[in-house]
Formats: sequence, structure tokens, C-alpha cells
Amino acid sequence: MDEKLQRALSPSSALSPSSSSALPPSLPSAPAITITSTPSVTTLATKDRELAEVQTQLSTTLAALENSRVSARKQAERVLELEARLARADSEKRLEMGKLEVALALEQARVVGLVEERDLARQRLDKVKTTLFSV
Repeated sequence: MDEKLQRALSPSSALSPSSSSALPPSLPSAPAITITSTPSVTTLATKDRELAEVQTQLSTTLAALENSRVSARKQAERVLELEARLARADSEKRLEMGKLEVALALEQARVVGLVEERDLARQRLDKVKTTLFSV
């Protein structure tokens, strides 16, 4: 592949004279690319080692991500459970408040009835007193 690239960029490439003259004279021709090194066995071994390290880091990171997802899911479930308990407690509190309000209203009605009954009894007593003392 590198040899093909060098042949393509060398001045003896298959460029026709008409295409080289089509370039404006102010633009220089492309510089030649020379490849100074080729992959060696040690380079490949280093790259394999680096690749193995990266794969290890990736698997470790993925495991940590999965653990955090599980933890987040458990926390979300716990939050939902606590919200359900809170809603249930709030509902029970409102029900108890309603019961107490009804009991208070009944007690107030009973007290009002007792007060009216007392007032009527006083009026009757006053009538009886006036009737007895007038005789």
C-alpha cells in the first residue's frame, strides 16, 4: 500500500503532460511523501499490549457503569417506595382529619342543642316562677 502511495505521488507517476500544465504556474507541485519507517514486530507487540490495556480499561469501566446503573435503579425504586409510603400516610392523615372534623361538628351541634335546651328550660322555669308567684 505504501509503495502504491509513493508511486502515485512520485514525479514519474501516470500524470499526463496536459494535466500538469493545467495547474496554475503560481501553485507549487505537491511535495513527495516518503515513508521512513514500517511497522515492526515490537511496534505490533506494543500496540497489542496497549490494545489489551484499553480493552481491560473498557471492561472495567463498563462494569462500573453497570454497577452504577443497578445502584441508580435501586435508589429509584427506593424513592418510589418512599413516595408511596408518604402518599399513603398523607391520605391516612387527611382521612383522620376528616373524621375529627366530623366529630367536632357533631359535638358542636350537640353543644348548641344543649344550650338551646337549657335556654328553653330557663324560659319554662321563669314562666313557672311567674305563674306560682303571681297566685
